[in-house]
Amino acid sequence: MKEDPNQNTPASTYAIADLQLAFDNDTMMNYLKDRATALRSGDFKKAEKIQEKMTEYKNKNFDLLTIPKLFYCTFHHEYAYHKAVELSKKRNFVFINTEISIKEATEPTDIIWENRHIRKNWFTARWFMARMCMVILSFFGFLIIIVLLKNKLSIQYIKSPPGLECDNVLNAYGADLQQVAFKEQQQWQ
Repeated sequence: MKEDPNQNTPASTYAIADLQLAFDNDTMMNYLKDRATALRSGDFKKAEKIQEKMTEYKNKNFDLLTIPKLFYCTFHHEYAYHKAVELSKKRNFVFINTEISIKEATEPTDIIWENRHIRKNWFTARWFMARMCMVILSFFGFLIIIVLLKNKLSIQYIKSPPGLECDNVLNAYGADLQQVAFKEQQQWQ
């Protein structure tokens, strides 16, 4: 951590440049999407019913919708960030009667805010399922290629078997080739 060059650091050094709040409002967002779809399609009765559900949900879960679950804080100076991390190790911070912890985060602009409601376990499960699908599809892709190559080689072997020269067969059997082939066919039936 960088040391404070003078103990009388001005308050502007600790000033917050940007604060972005993240709420647990995915259910309300889904209601809003459904309502917008109903309004676009001209189904005003359905939109009104969704509006009633939204109002009921808001009344039951007002605290959940209005108290942030996460917030991202950007300081004007790096020293303020280091000081906040140092203070968080020494004591607990309280925000709206809730203890909070301070961690370094990615830039808020790199976060897909609509996906904040997806929990880490579900995200990991989805990542694993996507990888398994890729492996299975790759396996079947290679299997199809192998089957097609095998069929191609089988057709080539039927046309001209490997190690068998037609001229040698004609020289060995001569004019009797048709009779020999007919006898072999009789034996295999």
